[in-house]
Amino acid sequence: MPSLVEAAIQDLNYGARLLIKSPGFALAVIATLALGIGATTAVFSVVYGVALRPLPYQGQEQLVTIGHDASSSSVGVANFLDWRAQNTVFDEVGITKLVQNFNITGDGEPERVLGGRSTPGIFRVLRLSPILGRTFTEEDGPTEDKVVLSYGLWTRRYASDPSILGKTIQLNGNPYTVLGVMPPEFQYRNREFALWTPLMFNPNEARTTFDYACIARLKPGVTLAQAQAEMSVIQSRIGAANPVIQKLGMHVSPMLDNLVGSVRTPLYFLLGSVFCLLLIGCVNLANLLVARSMTRSQELVLRTALGARKARLILQSLMELVPLVAIGGISGLVLAWWLLSLLVPLLPSTMPRLEDIRMDWQILIFAAAVLFATSMITGIWPALQVMRWNINQALRESGRTTSFGAGAARLRSALVVGQIAAVVVLMVVSALLIRSFVTLQNVNPGFRSDNILSAHFALSEEYLTNPRFGQYLKRILDRVSPLPGVVSVGLVNRLPLAGETQTGTLEFEGIAPERSGGISAAPPSVDWRTATPDYFRTLGIPLMEGRFFEESDSADRPRVGIIDEQLARRLWPNLSAVGKRFRFPGADVWTEIVGVVGHVRHDGLGVDRRPQVYWNYHQRAQPRMALAVRTNQDPAQLTASVVAAIHAVDPTQPVFNVRTMDEVVDRSLSPQWLNTALLTIFASVALVLATVGVYGVLSYSVGVRAREIGIRMALGSQRAGVIWMVLRRGIFLAGLGTSIGIVGALLLKRILGTLLYRIQATDTVSFLSAAFLLLLVALAASYLPARRAASVDPASLLRME
Repeated sequence: MPSLVEAAIQDLNYGARLLIKSPGFALAVIATLALGIGATTAVFSVVYGVALRPLPYQGQEQLVTIGHDASSSSVGVANFLDWRAQNTVFDEVGITKLVQNFNITGDGEPERVLGGRSTPGIFRVLRLSPILGRTFTEEDGPTEDKVVLSYGLWTRRYASDPSILGKTIQLNGNPYTVLGVMPPEFQYRNREFALWTPLMFNPNEARTTFDYACIARLKPGVTLAQAQAEMSVIQSRIGAANPVIQKLGMHVSPMLDNLVGSVRTPLYFLLGSVFCLLLIGCVNLANLLVARSMTRSQELVLRTALGARKARLILQSLMELVPLVAIGGISGLVLAWWLLSLLVPLLPSTMPRLEDIRMDWQILIFAAAVLFATSMITGIWPALQVMRWNINQALRESGRTTSFGAGAARLRSALVVGQIAAVVVLMVVSALLIRSFVTLQNVNPGFRSDNILSAHFALSEEYLTNPRFGQYLKRILDRVSPLPGVVSVGLVNRLPLAGETQTGTLEFEGIAPERSGGISAAPPSVDWRTATPDYFRTLGIPLMEGRFFEESDSADRPRVGIIDEQLARRLWPNLSAVGKRFRFPGADVWTEIVGVVGHVRHDGLGVDRRPQVYWNYHQRAQPRMALAVRTNQDPAQLTASVVAAIHAVDPTQPVFNVRTMDEVVDRSLSPQWLNTALLTIFASVALVLATVGVYGVLSYSVGVRAREIGIRMALGSQRAGVIWMVLRRGIFLAGLGTSIGIVGALLLKRILGTLLYRIQATDTVSFLSAAFLLLLVALAASYLPARRAASVDPASLLRME
């Protein structure tokens, strides 16, 4: 009698032969294992890296972000100074300029980078020491001529030169002394920040100018709720003394929540979808293995009659599965790596913490364990059932297909119903997202993106004064306009849908801060831009009233501005806005409105937060500008010519983010596209698995009932009647699963509502289309077993009896 090891080796060999003998079955099992492990691991690795992985800072649970509401961390300098002076709950508080561009010149090609003008408290809050040198402190005095480099900039531009400390580099045309180099994990405020300089600010800056981000570290033992309570009291006290910000709230939130809060819901929904796919895979795997084991029931009966013990049958069942499980597991690992390498480049560039995404071995082990356990349990279940049978009775029925009983059949049917229900949920969600995405694509952004090339550049400080600012930009316009293929050209400091905003509050002449009932007449904030005269024509933004800017609106002339139709309707619903005036709160200089243009969706096609105000470029300088060039040909072909024209005016001027406006629009839609595409893929794969499940159940049912079907046909049953009998079973299973799935999808309507644009989470078209497609596919999967049942030869079958 062979030993246990020898028996295991024999069973492994036998399992390998079965794998070769039944390639279709083997491929289905391996594909189910690989898909479940690969998809689950890849998607969870993304979710964990972005939303769950701890921040690389000491005591990250004590790090908080301070802002005026839950969705924004932008604050003002004067408010920050009061918070820092009056609080008793924070060890340290710091602020950083929201967006700051630096042009690096000398030591190579000119380069534009993002950087942080920060208070020294930022480094003390995050508690990460430099790998070289030190950070700036209050003892360095009120000066901006010092810089701390990021690890990425140090290695890329300065070749990891350890002697960089104390050297001078040129930033925006000014000399800065390098104090230190931060480690790779220091990436505040985001991974694009390449350097940090001291923040010099005016303590008397307007409290309504929110250009800074504020973070703090809680004192030991202080809870988030305690910090929130104290800061709310402080803000109320500040508001009482400063009516202009009296209505501003206060929100203290964990730094990680603030960093990834905007992407958490879609990521978690995606994770739930892939776990749903994992569940469907487990059910499908169970059905495949149980069906295969049932077809070998007589072999198990015979082995038992010949004296095989229970342990031996179980070992055989397990060992036969090892080749399948091993190949499926390895395939899942490869698929997870491939999917992750494919998925990460497709993620929106604005998604936080992309650099923290990597293969997560814990979830790989979890997904593999779930599927392997499913395989093993369902694989040994038939052997356990055989041990309970009456062997003599089973042997007498050896000429027939042995059934595992009505309970087993009901279990398999229940599994298929559950599988179909999960598929319906995925299909409904996919249909909703597709309809939402199509609706979003058809939104009018307020401008024309076709045949436009855009390019960005950050101006050196030498240009940031009037009239020098306008003169420099006019030279660029004069260089680009004559280029072959150029129809028109304009400049604006921030392009629509480019992912950046510049907002603030304005005072409008003749408009009281509040109307009766406490309803604000003027919006709490507006989106403002600096633009050239032809910017509106270039982007196809229509003129609704008045005129566009003109070159005669020079720096020494009275200030002029343009507002959009949304703001005009809100402030002067029955009057002309032309001739009205606005200014910064408390300022002496008024700006006259000379035109009203169409409203533009600057934040996103699905977002319409603020009306817009435009200043003339000769009269308001901005540190960053974007060039928009309308062409009569493929705009990408003009890239080299446009960049050369800008360098002809100033060869030290870095040009970056050169892309067509169609690309800008597509990038703004990338988060919605990614969610829609992945859910659609998951739903399609799940539909295939459900089809296999329905087919497997009905095929087994036909095999078990072959004798019954033969007798029915011998007694006169028609072929059509037999086909309908099998189809009816498939339709019943699909209908029951679809009904349960629709109820499940309805339960998700609250979460789905946050992901959809102008589509209700109970959209009838989406629900009906998903249900119809599932029923149609289930009907097709039922037809093959039905046709096989109708082709039974009753005479041959009865002779076998």
